[in-house]
Amino acid sequence: MVRPYRGTTAARIRFLTPAEQKTLVAASNGLIRDLVPAALVTGARFSELARLRVVDYDVVNKSVFVAESKSGKPRHIPLPAGGADLFERLAQGRGGSEPLLTQDSGVAWAKAVYHRPWKALLKQAACRM
Repeated sequence: MVRPYRGTTAARIRFLTPAEQKTLVAASNGLIRDLVPAALVTGARFSELARLRVVDYDVVNKSVFVAESKSGKPRHIPLPAGGADLFERLAQGRGGSEPLLTQDSGVAWAKAVYHRPWKALLKQAACRM
C-alpha cells in the first residue's frame, strides 16, 4: 500500500508583502520586466500570461480574459488601476492577435525562455528581501 507523504495534500499559500513585491519588481529587468508586474497584478500563472493576446485585454472593463487556465475553465481577471495602466501600455498600437506579453524581440513567451530569468530574479531579489 502506498501512503501519501505528510503535508502534501494541502496547498502552500504564501503572499508576498508589499515590500517584497516592490523589491521583486525593482529587481526585474531585461527579459521579464513586464512579465513580473503582470503576474503580480493578475495572480495568473506564467503559462496563462504567455498565452494572452492583445484582444484578451478589455479596455472598457479593465480586465484580462484567460481563455485557457490550468483548470480548463476560462475566466476574467479584474485589474487594479496600476494593472490596467500596464496592460494598456502593452496593448497600445498592436494588433488583436499579437501576444500581449513578449520578449524584447517581440516573440511570445515559452517556459524554456522565462524559467531561467525568473529563477535568477528570485535569487537576486531574495538577497534584498
